[in-house]
Amino acid sequence: MRRRIAVYGATEQALALLPALARRPDLELAWVYDPDARALRRRVAWIEPGAARLLQRALTDDPRVPARADGLDVVIDGGLARPTPAPAGALAPAAASARLRLRPEPWRGPQAPDAAPARPARPALATPLERAIAEGRRFALLRCDAGPGEGAPARPPAPELLARVRRRAAESLRGALAPGERLVTARDGSLLALLPLAPGADASARLVRLARTAAEQVAKELGDAPQRTPLVFGYALHPDEAVRAEDLLARAARSRIRML
Repeated sequence: MRRRIAVYGATEQALALLPALARRPDLELAWVYDPDARALRRRVAWIEPGAARLLQRALTDDPRVPARADGLDVVIDGGLARPTPAPAGALAPAAASARLRLRPEPWRGPQAPDAAPARPARPALATPLERAIAEGRRFALLRCDAGPGEGAPARPPAPELLARVRRRAAESLRGALAPGERLVTARDGSLLALLPLAPGADASARLVRLARTAAEQVAKELGDAPQRTPLVFGYALHPDEAVRAEDLLARAARSRIRML
């Protein structure tokens, strides 16, 4: 009978067990939970083939998944900065390695092969944004990121704090979006959402509501943080304020809503 394994937090230490796990017919990977699952899934082309197959099938960013730990033999706790608690009894990667006899191995290369053709970087949401413009849709392009803390206007948040703020904001915004609406992470780490608008609809009320909900969730997550880290939102309305993708992105990058 196969033993069912799960991973909470797709960290380097936890994923180093996947190549060996992929070669074990007596083990089954049930799920790998990580809030940044979508970004990780885009990189699986360059990782060890066995680990890639497991990740494509098991990777998820749905926080409800780790709460359903029934029927699992071992949960590996990768040490994720937890948006939700790891299942009780989860093992650290070293302990799981010893119990399951899985030797850690490199699970991915540090970069794409040299022979891979270079492609110019495209901004996040490029294709759906261009499609919405071409179809003449009315929509709002919303941008969300963390601002500097109170009392230190020129100092950005610490990297660990910034990662927690962005992760919690992304979970909040993603949960508030309607079917068909998209949220992606831009190259600079900010969050971008494309929100269709009905003809004549006032976008400001919904945008403020989304911003307030995300700020409340971040405040709950960081209640013990010594530095206050506001969420800063910008947005651009098509075609009211701009009609070209580059102009919409530039306008959305300006701060228009600030939530403490």
